[in-house]
Amino acid sequence: MNRRMNGEGSIHWLESRSAYRAQVTLRDGRRPIRQFPTRSAAAKWVKEQYQRDARGELHRGTKTTLAEWMDVWLAERVQTRRPATVATDQVHWRNHFDPIRDHPLSKLSTPRIRAWLESLDRSFVTEVRPMGQPHTVRSCFSLLHAALGAAVERGLLEAHPMARLKRPAVPKARPKYLAPDDLRVVLAHLRETGDPRELAVQLMVRLGLRRGEALGLAWGDVDLETGRIMIRLQLQKIPDPKGSGGMVLVRVQPKTDASVRMVRASGSLLDRLRSERARSGGSESSLVVEMNGRPVDPDVLTRWLARETAPLGIRCSPHRLRHTAATLMLNEVGSIATVSNFLGHSDIKMTSVYARVLAETTDAAAEALGAVVDGL
Repeated sequence: MNRRMNGEGSIHWLESRSAYRAQVTLRDGRRPIRQFPTRSAAAKWVKEQYQRDARGELHRGTKTTLAEWMDVWLAERVQTRRPATVATDQVHWRNHFDPIRDHPLSKLSTPRIRAWLESLDRSFVTEVRPMGQPHTVRSCFSLLHAALGAAVERGLLEAHPMARLKRPAVPKARPKYLAPDDLRVVLAHLRETGDPRELAVQLMVRLGLRRGEALGLAWGDVDLETGRIMIRLQLQKIPDPKGSGGMVLVRVQPKTDASVRMVRASGSLLDRLRSERARSGGSESSLVVEMNGRPVDPDVLTRWLARETAPLGIRCSPHRLRHTAATLMLNEVGSIATVSNFLGHSDIKMTSVYARVLAETTDAAAEALGAVVDGL
């Protein structure tokens, strides 16, 4: 359902997102888009955009700030990017762009942007923020580069101020994994807690699953006769499509085709899955790992794992468990190509950081990994 306003402006109901999409066409040809939970909010925004356009506030060469442009650009980005990607972009925008947020686009010179990136890099060293420091700087660089590139395309800027800036480098990845003795202690402790989330830990360490893959696994994707498990969706938090301002948990497609794969549970893991299915009586669409019949928030799982293992003097996280699975598998069986496919890596270089020996088949890799963990 469309409602035309002020010539080219329109408000359109999006059934799939339970929201109203508003769009206007400005005098310079740009067509900003926003989503709103109510029609009245959408109508108010359309009216404001036309008023600002009439005053010349949204044209090239005016005092349009980076914040004003990002408000438009990030809203449009929802239409073309994965929800998880947009959510990450919004986190970076909120947390790291304060020094340049209110700068007019025309004042964002190459030296000014370089100084902001350098100060951001220094702040990570002194403040020790929880996110990966060099990766966050590079992510912020890429986000601003894309936003300003779109501003050039829309005619808000005549030239890209970051054209001569090099993308920040990041150090070569180093695997962070648990030593066998530490893994044995962690698994024994978590087993004693009786917490349902311990099953997610077993899936991560025995099958090398990412946390979202372990938490998004449904019984319909598990063949309890053969042990075959189809990894095709992952649980993620995304902004509420209804516009509540909060986050919701949904199962989404993985980023790459390589992440969609078949793995096989064997030994004690397969026995555990069979008994869990019998106990829960879950339907085909029910998740394998649930708390009180509800999905487990991936961030809550990470915090629980850190809290439970801290008294043991062992640093443990879902990512570290996946690294541990990769290292154990490569040390025991084989071929880096086989293990890369088993882990769902899109590039074999991602797997090579763990490699020490060669291997054979995916099934052999699964069997060996299960045997190693069982023998701890």
